[in-house]
Amino acid sequence: MALVVAAGVLVVAPVAFAATIEVRPGPNAIHKALRSAHSGDTLRIHDGTYRESVAINKRVTLRGVGGRPTSTRGATAAPRSWSIEADSRLTI
Repeated sequence: MALVVAAGVLVVAPVAFAATIEVRPGPNAIHKALRSAHSGDTLRIHDGTYRESVAINKRVTLRGVGGRPTSTRGATAAPRSWSIEADSRLTI
């Protein structure tokens, strides 16, 4: 919270801080990181293979780290491993 004093009036305003979340291969690693992320956060996805299905429903940035190829493989027989909602504003 930020405190602002203007013309003798005290105003309490929330301050948003974007976090950076490191994601390394593991069971449902991207899913878990997305679940804990807030809109505006950055997920640094380290190289490797992620066996999971991913649904993105918030504004986040996915950034690859490491320089080697990174892949996702669906956790089920579903036809897709990624689902992005239209209003989530994803940056890759």
